[in-house]
Amino acid sequence: HGVFFYSYGFVGVLDSFPYRMLFGSGHCIGGGGEVAVNVNASILVSGQGSKGVYARSVGISDPNVTIAAGQNVVSFNGATAVEIVGSNNNLNVLGTIGVGNFSTDTAITIDGAGAPSVLSAINNSGVIAGNINVQGVATLTNNSLGAIYAGPILNLGSNTNLITNSGLLGSRAMNGAAIAPTAITGSLNQTNTGTLEVRLNQATGATDVFNVSGTASIDGSILPVQLNGGSVAPGSLSSTFITAAGGLSADGLQIASGSNTAIMTYGLSQS
Repeated sequence: HGVFFYSYGFVGVLDSFPYRMLFGSGHCIGGGGEVAVNVNASILVSGQGSKGVYARSVGISDPNVTIAAGQNVVSFNGATAVEIVGSNNNLNVLGTIGVGNFSTDTAITIDGAGAPSVLSAINNSGVIAGNINVQGVATLTNNSLGAIYAGPILNLGSNTNLITNSGLLGSRAMNGAAIAPTAITGSLNQTNTGTLEVRLNQATGATDVFNVSGTASIDGSILPVQLNGGSVAPGSLSSTFITAAGGLSADGLQIASGSNTAIMTYGLSQS
């Protein structure tokens, strides 16, 4: 494990094992102390069930976790990079949260632990790469300097919970150059500064696909990225790269500047 932070409404604990630290704060009567975690050093964690950062509280305004700029929290071999458990969960990413394997590892898990009312917020100005699972009334905000490379699961828990993309949003639903859909549970709003990266595999004709369970309103730009460019052949290729079960609006979406080349041009249509 990496670091564990607990706060309960009874006696706290401080325990120590190889490669693990547990910090508890609390009171014999009343609510636990606030859990605020500032990660100022990189953490690599490996193994099924392992956690890079684990923060849990019974408080009403925490846990609050910040990954500092320049620091990396990365999971391998079935581990989870960051897990937060509480009724008011806040994660601020200035550095990087990532995974070694997009199929088997988890970047972020946020859990209400059965609380009747759960608020969860992720604010990203760094890099998040991998699966995301969030419970409660949740928001995921990707700021203009942020990048999210989603795994096969980007789960905000409810169709009405909102992902706002003002930076770069891409899919890495499989490792390497392999392409598979990313399932987004929630609604997606891309602002006019946002970019949706879509990879195209010229050898197979496959493209990244974002399947949104709620609504999607897409402004800004789409950035096509060629895979297996040596397989480009004369002709045309048409492929769906986003669906939204609750309705899709993409009137303001345009191809990113500089994407067209002498041998490849792109266009958009909506059906």
